[in-house]
Amino acid sequence: MEPIQEENIEMPEAQGDAESRDMQSWISSSLQRFRKVTFDSLLPPEADRSAAAHTLYKLLELLSSRHVTAQQTEPYSHITISPTALRMPA
Repeated sequence: MEPIQEENIEMPEAQGDAESRDMQSWISSSLQRFRKVTFDSLLPPEADRSAAAHTLYKLLELLSSRHVTAQQTEPYSHITISPTALRMPA
């Protein structure tokens, strides 16, 4: 396996609480509507790395608070997200 070359990137400004809640609400509403979604479906086609990273971060928050579950059958395959039996945050 070849090493991955490091990239020097600047981290974007931290997003405000309102934007952060909006992202969690978007994920929650998508799950309430469809019951199962893939991580890719949460991102617009023109999403950049920053948007993908932010969405992943919000997903990890929902996972750690046990509001959702996620499954990935093999490395680099789709991540399927489902709500848990617990109530989703609004």
